[in-house]
Amino acid sequence: MREDICEGPGQVTLRGGLLDIFPLTRRNPIRIEFFDDEIDTLREFDAETQRSTENLEYAVIPPACEMPIDRDMRQKAIGALRGRPGFEEETETLRAGGTPEGAMLLLPLFCREEISLKDYLPEGSVILID
Repeated sequence: MREDICEGPGQVTLRGGLLDIFPLTRRNPIRIEFFDDEIDTLREFDAETQRSTENLEYAVIPPACEMPIDRDMRQKAIGALRGRPGFEEETETLRAGGTPEGAMLLLPLFCREEISLKDYLPEGSVILID
């Protein structure tokens, strides 16, 4: 989620040529400093003090959520939330291109149809429930 200051897991901040990312898999956030369109420096920093602690050779930055929302899903959710009281903030977040907090609770609004475990298994698979 884009914030003014990168202080917690899943947050991102963009200020000029600095991109701060706090991956869910790291103890500390990462600061990427750009020179034009190339990475100039890559550092780990302390979220509380915002001071660099260590230079990095590389960084693995996994997705911040397990539910990427494409354009169709976003439009469907905005339409489903339209006119529902109490969902104004979620609707604005979706319109701005973000993912609302608690998006997994809104999953039925994003999916076109119900999906189950069997949709991911090869045809003819046997499922045992003990």
